[in-house]
Amino acid sequence: MANAAQAEMRALLLHLRPAHLEGKELKEAVEQLFVELEQKQKIKVESEIQVEGKIPKGIEEQLFRLTQEALSNILRHAKASKIEFHLRKIRQELKVKIIDDGIGFHFAEVQQGSYGLQTMKERMNEIGGTLQIISIPNKGTQIEAKIPITWKEERE
Repeated sequence: MANAAQAEMRALLLHLRPAHLEGKELKEAVEQLFVELEQKQKIKVESEIQVEGKIPKGIEEQLFRLTQEALSNILRHAKASKIEFHLRKIRQELKVKIIDDGIGFHFAEVQQGSYGLQTMKERMNEIGGTLQIISIPNKGTQIEAKIPITWKEERE
């Protein structure tokens, strides 16, 4: 029980981090988040970030908050030992995938008062994106966000 309470507290503290990137780009901010997570929890994080060019700050901030919310949910509920994070630009779309090897869940059993998943969907809607959640009990959960690139990209 003490370990569960400690994990819950750490998840809540992770979730209470600043809503902004503190002057960092998304890649740097999430990588720092993963380092801190691995130092404080018995969880392995594998990340792959393949994005060239600038992402508008508002979109970066929403993706950062989405990542925080997903990690918080994983720490509180999933009992995962491994997390995969992928951020890629594919054609005219940004894709974020967060996969855990936790206990998964049935959507029908998600409490109506649970705001985490709903908040993540709303964040993606605000920036013109979509969010898909796939969860298989005893296998894990995958969250995939897709954001169309509608801003003018800078050429190097």
